[in-house]
Amino acid sequence: MLTVDLFAGIGGFALAADAVGWTPAVSCEINPFGRKVLEHYWPKAYHHTDIHTLTGDKIREEIERRFGSHWSSTDVVLTGGFP
Repeated sequence: MLTVDLFAGIGGFALAADAVGWTPAVSCEINPFGRKVLEHYWPKAYHHTDIHTLTGDKIREEIERRFGSHWSSTDVVLTGGFP
């Protein structure tokens, strides 16, 4: 199971995903401190800065780059940490 985390903050959803054996694959967080935390704990994931420029095509491209073309047979969970 892969996760895509929008408005990721410092990675609460990613931490929970890790705890149940899921793989954080993509995060999007505009706050520089939050991104540093995400990049530190999940270096294999793709970390995007601005929700306005993150597209479905970009998500698919980055997941394939990191996890190979077989990823499309894997379930993907989309989470969002709205303030």
